[in-house]
Amino acid sequence: RSSDLQNNLAASVSCTTFEQNATYAAYFQDLDADTNDTYTGYPEALKSCWCQARGFSTALAKYRSFCNSWLIKVIETQFITIVSGMGIVLVNYLLKALLKVLAKFEKHPSRTLMLREMMLKVFTTQFVNTAVIVLIVNAKFETTGSVEAQVVFKGDHSGFDRQWYTTVGSSILIWMIINSVALPAVQIAMVVFEWCIRRAKTSKVATQEELNRLYRGSKFDIASRYAENLNSVFVALLYSTGIPVLLPFATFYSLLSYWTDKYILIRHSRKPPSYDQRMSELVTWLMPTAIILHGCFGIWMLGSTQTIQSELLDGDLADGADTIVDGD
Repeated sequence: RSSDLQNNLAASVSCTTFEQNATYAAYFQDLDADTNDTYTGYPEALKSCWCQARGFSTALAKYRSFCNSWLIKVIETQFITIVSGMGIVLVNYLLKALLKVLAKFEKHPSRTLMLREMMLKVFTTQFVNTAVIVLIVNAKFETTGSVEAQVVFKGDHSGFDRQWYTTVGSSILIWMIINSVALPAVQIAMVVFEWCIRRAKTSKVATQEELNRLYRGSKFDIASRYAENLNSVFVALLYSTGIPVLLPFATFYSLLSYWTDKYILIRHSRKPPSYDQRMSELVTWLMPTAIILHGCFGIWMLGSTQTIQSELLDGDLADGADTIVDGD
């Protein structure tokens, strides 16, 4: 039987096909009795799906030799996912630093306008880097247009299938976890570092002016704080229909960010200048966009037949549905 399967099995057959097709299900039953260290009669695709159905911990504990190639692939995927999540955080930080430098050359008429444009640019670039690029790179669509479109849309996922959540979805979740902890932690670390510098230099200053400058505190970066909070909210709402665990982490980040910013602003930063309402008005204007994106992506995710399976109606149910549609 395994030799017939080797000849007839297409390389593109998915694990969902194995689980739902009665012919392939029979080979699953054979595998239940044939999983030993020396058995190699079944194609790798079928073995991988069989191991996946048992889960990583069970495959590692009971079928390590038989599922060895699948286990290695899972470990490699998880490693790449973690590294990509950390990479997104690093790239977002570099983008923020670069855009803050470039914003100073735009010659805005007021400081509020400069910070407003800085906030919008930092938020846009971070959101695209975090949520949009990872979606486009992994997307797979049939394209007949330009060469660029044929190159870009050649990923592994034609929709929000199970493997998308395993690879792309998990990388977004890891970014959210790292982002929720890393950004406030970096801010606190900078406060501690500056406090140590002050303690070390206090006894070495010669004048009151130098001492005042030493204890004046750093500037509170309100533009970056707006942008990073917006990015967290937008990413969480964009994918929360399919990855609902993003919402608790986004809430945790918002709470931690609030208390961290409050402490730094009151206890550590110098007195900020007076700003007008234009930054907060821009944020208020942008928030409904997140709700619209949440609804659109929710329809797309829940409408994926590869994630939520639905069977065709037959018999009396099908006749009843036709009657309702026809209005009889």
